[in-house]
Amino acid sequence: MDMSFAQLMRTCREKAKLTQEAIAERMYISRSAVARLESGMKWDVETARKWSQLTNSQEVLAAYLFGVDIHSIITNIMPFLGG
Repeated sequence: MDMSFAQLMRTCREKAKLTQEAIAERMYISRSAVARLESGMKWDVETARKWSQLTNSQEVLAAYLFGVDIHSIITNIMPFLGG
């Protein structure tokens, strides 16, 4: 499975059952900004932190930042997240 960080964050949003519009509103950004982030725009740490809080996926972000490969995150961490 070849997945980018942006795709991983999109998966977290979808698992949390949030639309692009809903997360945009909660982050005080536009829906188009969310679409750009999910399309591969460069993420800053603060945006990723807020996103992970809103999607209840802090473990996913921590694992990624500590160098865990995305496949392992999907296989071993995401099944335990709510949603």
